Formats: sequence, C-alpha cells, structure tokens
Amino acid sequence: MKEFDYFHPYIQWKTPLVKERAKYMSSQCVEIMNDQAAWCEDRKIPYLITETVTTLDEDRNLKRTSRTHREGRAWDISVRGWLELAIEEFMREFSKRFEHVAAVGGKTGKPELIVRHVGSADHMHVQIGKVFGVANPLKS
Repeated sequence: MKEFDYFHPYIQWKTPLVKERAKYMSSQCVEIMNDQAAWCEDRKIPYLITETVTTLDEDRNLKRTSRTHREGRAWDISVRGWLELAIEEFMREFSKRFEHVAAVGGKTGKPELIVRHVGSADHMHVQIGKVFGVANPLKS
C-alpha cells in the first residue's frame, strides 16, 4: 500500500506536515474524514484540512486547552469558499451521522462532533470521543 492510500483523494492538506501527521490519527477519524471528503466532492465544495495531530508545545503556542488534537482524535476544516447554508448542512448531516462517536462538549456536556470557530481563520473543529484517542501519537 502506498503512503496515504487510505485517505480520500479529494482531501486537500494545508501543509505537508498536516498530511504527514494525519497517519497518526484514530482510524475512526480517517473514516469520518473520508465520508466528509466524498460529501464535499459531490457538492464541489473544497475540503481542506488545516490541522491534524499536534504537539503540546504547538497547542501552548496557540493557547489551545483541549487535548483532542494531541490525542489524534480531532482535525480542523477550513470553510473558506463555503456558503453558510453548506456549512450548516454539513454540520447537521455529520453531527447526526456520527453522534455515536462524537466528543462530549466541555461547555454543553452533550455530544459535539463539530464545533464552529469563527474568527481570523474560520473553520470547523471535528472531534471524536476520548475512548478513540491515540496514546502519544507524536511521542511528545
């Protein structure tokens, strides 16, 4: 098998490092990513993954408090070029489809597969439950 053969070919990666680190993610994440990429391809919407697995130092620099990226159970998707209606449909569709693996939101206490972060880098943060975490994916 060639490297990254298990990722949908429609997935775009922000950097080679983001792509390289994706191979350390939970297999459940890869399954969801592939479903999302196929959904986006059908609608001709860009599917750009901007973050996958991170280190503690990277998270500290971003003032990120969540461990989801470090545990290989979260990724970020840029929504640049998306219509607001498409973002809403995407969030609704995948939140329902994968509710059974969604992380519990720290603020809501309810399953939250996708959290929208609006700001200088508008994106969706996709996260699955702690039980699917990968122990020390980058050994950092």
